[in-house]
Amino acid sequence: ISAPAGIEVNTRRMFKLAQDNKMPIALIVNKIDAENVDLERLMGQITETFGQACKPMNLPANENAAVVDCFANDQGDSDLGDVADAHTELIENIVEADEELMEAYLGGEELSAAQLASAMSKAMVEGTVIPVLFASAKSNVGIADALDAIGKYFPSPAHCPGRAVMAGEDPEADEIAIAAEGDKPLIAQAFKVTTDPFVGKLAWIRILQGTVTPETTYFLGDAKKSTKIGHLYKVFGKDSKEVKSAVAGDIIALAKVEEITPGAVLHADQTPMFRSIPDAPTPMFSLAVTPRKRGDEQKISEALTKLSQEDPTFGYARDSQTHETVVSGIGDLHLRIILTKMKERFDLEVETKPPKIPYKETITSKAEGHHRHKKQTGGAGQFGEVYLRVEPMERGEGFEFVN
Repeated sequence: ISAPAGIEVNTRRMFKLAQDNKMPIALIVNKIDAENVDLERLMGQITETFGQACKPMNLPANENAAVVDCFANDQGDSDLGDVADAHTELIENIVEADEELMEAYLGGEELSAAQLASAMSKAMVEGTVIPVLFASAKSNVGIADALDAIGKYFPSPAHCPGRAVMAGEDPEADEIAIAAEGDKPLIAQAFKVTTDPFVGKLAWIRILQGTVTPETTYFLGDAKKSTKIGHLYKVFGKDSKEVKSAVAGDIIALAKVEEITPGAVLHADQTPMFRSIPDAPTPMFSLAVTPRKRGDEQKISEALTKLSQEDPTFGYARDSQTHETVVSGIGDLHLRIILTKMKERFDLEVETKPPKIPYKETITSKAEGHHRHKKQTGGAGQFGEVYLRVEPMERGEGFEFVN
């Protein structure tokens, strides 16, 4: 959340998406040292919008130039109220997720730091606490504290109810138990595909179970033939570094994997395996594109195919009625970024314009007509008489002819 801008539409959307997927949530309030920010009012809006589970894990101090830890400290001053009060409210929300701890806390026992750290992870999974962390990335205020909190207290994927791995695409298929352990058979899922100018096509893989080495073989989905991993890479920004192994919890990239698509499950056992991926937003904004240079039509089609494989919120199609190539994304900026990528990576430029709309007609009211055809030119004559009645059917019922 941007402290100057407040809670924006995309923040609400991301929060709901995380809730719908039963994911633990934390909020980071950034730019706390910007001008004209009212953090007390913003904290009230956060609680009103996202619920009483939202509790500060740290508070701004020294006129928003530092932060003070409310989890580890039970006393102190801040720019946003008393640290002791914030500490008490946070602990009370944490112990709600553990009955034994709650009884001990209500009985006046002093809880150890280890007990609270373990309970914090459970409370985030249960949703009884949504920690709020204050920071300023530009000034490096609260960033180390946020990273420490994530490492020490936040739940790992092993503690979260993730999406199930199924033994088939049918909703009634059996669920396959997985554990984030390195000594079990490999189960991994591709979640993204990119193209590297030096390595070629890369499939980004999250390892759910087991260990991967260059010699590891895997089956894909319900395929009968196994494939060898070959080269695996760790990606650091724009750079990729080849590694010799990766274990459950790691994210790696595999090279030369034309058959892997986003959502595909890689598994060591031959049992077919499938796992859903979150639904991507439907592309709603479209532009018609034409090549700036004659003869680039085929190259543009190939480039758009690669770009659409990398981005599930981008698509393109050839409209058979208007004879236009139409690209679609989630907004004007999104499409501009895609077209900039196409220019930089594939050296292809296009002209854009609003796509033509292929208007269609339909019958909206009842009408009748009559015509008599009569023609005599010698020999057998021609005669026909037609009575025609047209009337609309219910929307979506199609066409019906009755003689």
